[in-house]
Amino acid sequence: MKTVLKTLAVVGALLMPGAATAQDFPTQTVKIIVPTGPGASNDNFARYLADRLTQKWGQPVVVENMPGGGGAIGFAALTQSPADGHTLVLYSSSFITAAASSTNLPYSPEDDVLPVAKFADGQLMMVASERLGIRSVEDLVREGKAQKIFSAGTGPASTASFVSFLVADVLGIDIEMVNYKGGSEALLDIAGNRADIYIGSVTSILPVLEKGDAVALAVLDTKPAPQSPDVPTIGDAGYPDAAATLWWGVHAPAGTPDDVVEKINADINEVLGLDATATMLEGAGAVPAPMSASEFQESVKNELARFKALAEKFGIRI
Repeated sequence: MKTVLKTLAVVGALLMPGAATAQDFPTQTVKIIVPTGPGASNDNFARYLADRLTQKWGQPVVVENMPGGGGAIGFAALTQSPADGHTLVLYSSSFITAAASSTNLPYSPEDDVLPVAKFADGQLMMVASERLGIRSVEDLVREGKAQKIFSAGTGPASTASFVSFLVADVLGIDIEMVNYKGGSEALLDIAGNRADIYIGSVTSILPVLEKGDAVALAVLDTKPAPQSPDVPTIGDAGYPDAAATLWWGVHAPAGTPDDVVEKINADINEVLGLDATATMLEGAGAVPAPMSASEFQESVKNELARFKALAEKFGIRI
């Protein structure tokens, strides 16, 4: 009798107004929060995804920009939204670096945010100025053990700055971060021999390399960059543990039902399989990065642990 009553209760709950299953989802407009202003990669990717999901779901998918606080404002709004899949965030791997280095976030990255689907990966490259006369990772290791290396960064919690400390840690060299307002300013000082090394996206660095204003040391990956196949990888140099990527992903509030998470993940992965998606991402120096929700959650968990350890070791705090 108890089993029958329990079954009836479950069925009744599913029939209640507002109760949604993955088959029903979405039942209303879906909002994708972008924790930055319009026009950059986060915004462009979110608007592309919103258009494709609108077509697939038959419900409007809208993008709302919520810049500020290094992404904290957007994620705070996410975690205060109903955990039903109708509010999502699309953001870069800056989610990880902010979580690893911030001590007063208005949400818990581990407990309040649920990674749902990885969207794209982008490769990073390390370049040097002419000041030290280095041409390879081996040269950098030699010089970095003899003197302090000045690494141009884009803020203490930026992916590029964190990866600079990762490289220093794995290579065993001494670096001092010099932070700039953005990558363009940092690269100007690389070109002007006022900083030693810089780590940034391949697409942002290529114009500087083409002008001969910097020396490519390595792609921070275990596979070459399609745009610069002749530049060795950090794996080729013998330091695969220093590999890292930029990435973009979609997140939901913690507590979102598993079946809804799986549907969103599957539908985003379907979008990632389109030729048009690969073409769009290629223009931004990125590639589709489909994976299951559980794989993405495990990846985020492991990277957050790795970057928290770096923040503790090198005193990275914002």
